[in-house]
Amino acid sequence: MKNICWLILIFVTLPASAIGEGLEKSYEKHNSKDMAGWKKDMAGWKGIVFICSIDSSDKVLEKICRRAETDIELLAASNNVPLKVVDANKFAHAVFFASANDFIILEYELMATQSRGNYDAKAVHARLTFEAFYLNAIEKDSKPTSTNNIPRSGYLELWSRSVIGSGTPNGIVEPFSNGAETHIKKALILYLKYSK
Repeated sequence: MKNICWLILIFVTLPASAIGEGLEKSYEKHNSKDMAGWKKDMAGWKGIVFICSIDSSDKVLEKICRRAETDIELLAASNNVPLKVVDANKFAHAVFFASANDFIILEYELMATQSRGNYDAKAVHARLTFEAFYLNAIEKDSKPTSTNNIPRSGYLELWSRSVIGSGTPNGIVEPFSNGAETHIKKALILYLKYSK
């Protein structure tokens, strides 16, 4: 019991900025090990195609998606990142545009529980993912006689981050969108740092 009290005291008196700095340094240290991989995965893309994946009948998700589109448009324009925003759920258009222009896809997938009214709790899960579509991918280490040597199409996920939140339908949009904006900024930083 004494040890638990000391731990609580340490966490209460430790400034939040110290915890944040420690996590940020840890994040940078982890990423520096993967720098060669990031350079390889992100190199050569000429821009970003942004698309939301949402339940189009959910008005809360529509608001969050529109806010994300506005955020990425402003951030991309201020950093000279070529960007194409595709209408929600128009994946064929996103893949075609990305393939034709050597753009990478940044998908913002939003899922939510259904709420009964304006004051009922609603939970939202969002996942932001850099992904590339390949038509004829073959695993690098596959043997000629292996089934892994058969070309196949699909999405290759290069990076992802998630946000989870809950609240009333009217109250969740703003704080949730602010949290998601942080991940959009991280995605653009990765693109700017490693795509050249």
